Amino acid sequence: MDRNLWIKIRCYLMFNGRKRTEYLVKKKIFKSVGDGFVFFPRKIPQDPQFISFHNNVVVATDVMFVNHDIIHEMFNVKCKKNEYKKFFQCIEIKDNVFIGARSLIMPGVTLGPDVVVAAGSVVTKSFGGGVVIGGNPARVIGSIEKLEKTRLEYSKGKDGWQTKDVEAELAWELWNEKGNIK
Repeated sequence: MDRNLWIKIRCYLMFNGRKRTEYLVKKKIFKSVGDGFVFFPRKIPQDPQFISFHNNVVVATDVMFVNHDIIHEMFNVKCKKNEYKKFFQCIEIKDNVFIGARSLIMPGVTLGPDVVVAAGSVVTKSFGGGVVIGGNPARVIGSIEKLEKTRLEYSKGKDGWQTKDVEAELAWELWNEKGNIK
């Protein structure tokens, strides 16, 4: 069995995302990884050597990276020739990027710096810095500055929210008091 298959199996079986990240960095599975990298998906991309992560990149659960397609297989059978080759492109994720759960990053995409990808997005093209993107296909839906400000207000406990060591019951009580659950 090849080395990458063992690494993929072991990663899939690791329940702790931070330990999984440490293992992947130690095994040098990606082209490059910067400081502050966190990788929560259990499924390792098919061709991780074509993915580069810069500093302070956080990848949430179930994110998929696609570096190539296999349409050449269909064309080669259709034409009864082997003249079509596999299409590959690298993916680069620059500094200070968060990629939300169940997003899909397609071949040739470069993100960042300072980009947030909303959960469930399909990123088919590159985006420059300072934006929040989301949707299918992904488009700019906000600015990183506004998101940062909103999150800081939340973290400081504005609007009645308590954010330190909140237990589930207290969180639900606050949610109910605001009329969000009937």
